[in-house]
Amino acid sequence: MIPSALLLLLLAHSDDPAETRAMDQAAFAQAPLGAALDWSDAEDRVKATVLPGEPVAGKPLRIDLQVGSFQGPAYDGPVVLQLRPPDASSPVVSVPLEKQAGGWAGSATPERPGEWTVDVRFRTTRNKHVQAPLVVKAGFVVPWAELVIIVLIAGALASWLYRATASNAPPAPATTEPSPPEAR
Repeated sequence: MIPSALLLLLLAHSDDPAETRAMDQAAFAQAPLGAALDWSDAEDRVKATVLPGEPVAGKPLRIDLQVGSFQGPAYDGPVVLQLRPPDASSPVVSVPLEKQAGGWAGSATPERPGEWTVDVRFRTTRNKHVQAPLVVKAGFVVPWAELVIIVLIAGALASWLYRATASNAPPAPATTEPSPPEAR
């Protein structure tokens, strides 16, 4: 006879890698107006919104969080929010949160493009840790050297155009006659 714990493990096993992710993994649904996250377990739920929906490296983003339980009073305990960069060599960004009506809000500036990980931690009946990937796009950045070259080319072109139009203009006629007095 198979012990019930082993039977439960066998029933819960799946060969599909999509079903083997941890229970506390989540994903953002990204849109231009805002990225949204909905996560829940048997006891609690987390709703998060990121503005703008397509974050850009070097520009601030705002994260609004709602943490609640399905039973009992609204959750008002501490919530920790962190952004982990795509590479392990960069430091984790801790996002300071302010308590607001209906949840928490904070802002941060991801400095690099790539897939950042949003970590939300809180404690109700046990410690909860929700993780979700957030794609940060590269911003349009013009390097200083290219900007200087563009300005120099534009200046040279403007100078050449000015000289070309000024040298082709006929000279103004010289007047030696005095002008007649104005009639009153």
